[in-house]
Amino acid sequence: MTRTIKTGRQDIYIRHVERAEANREEDNSDDESEDRDTDYFFQYQYELFSFGAVLGFLRDKKVDEEATYGQDIRRVGDIAEDNKHRQTIDFLTSIVQVRHEVNEAEAWDEVLRYADAGVEIFDQETDDDLDFVRFVEDASNDMWQKRLEETVGTPGDIGSL
Repeated sequence: MTRTIKTGRQDIYIRHVERAEANREEDNSDDESEDRDTDYFFQYQYELFSFGAVLGFLRDKKVDEEATYGQDIRRVGDIAEDNKHRQTIDFLTSIVQVRHEVNEAEAWDEVLRYADAGVEIFDQETDDDLDFVRFVEDASNDMWQKRLEETVGTPGDIGSL
């Protein structure tokens, strides 16, 4: 199955990702400022996608099932397997597959819904200064443990994945 990263919230990606489609013309200019990297929180759209998917999953928020995805971003298979964002996307897809007892294609649809909801949360809660520390503190170990136990059970419940 080919998993394609998609979004219905390209407007948010444009605001927070350096290489979002609307900014590609600027990337080719010879007049790049030295502080260009500080203008955006993420360099690539798949980075915001993986962050949004985790945030949506952690908070158990998804966009509506009827949501549409007007922008294809990238095929997951085109991201190196040792890339941390690819590994995050693969792990979350596996967790969703176990949680919902669905095949990979159906799990991927759920991951897309988590990602768009997470991207919306990120956009609403972020001002001009990204406070990753706050997002990490909000996602404490206790919160993760509770969410994972809700999702797949305790180690005694499931044995090993």
